[in-house]
Amino acid sequence: MDGVSLSAEKLQEADCVLIATDHSDFDYDWIVENSKIVVDTRNATRGVKNHRDKIVKI
Repeated sequence: MDGVSLSAEKLQEADCVLIATDHSDFDYDWIVENSKIVVDTRNATRGVKNHRDKIVKI
């Protein structure tokens, strides 16, 4: 698996975005806004107010 730079374009191209680690360096509001669906395994999106319908927590 190769890493890619995080950009709005890459997020929008992805079918699903997986959050496997909670890092304070990431803007989760921006990530959710630019993603089709976000699977959050770490509750990293707990503070995200908008687009809650895109977030799946497991």
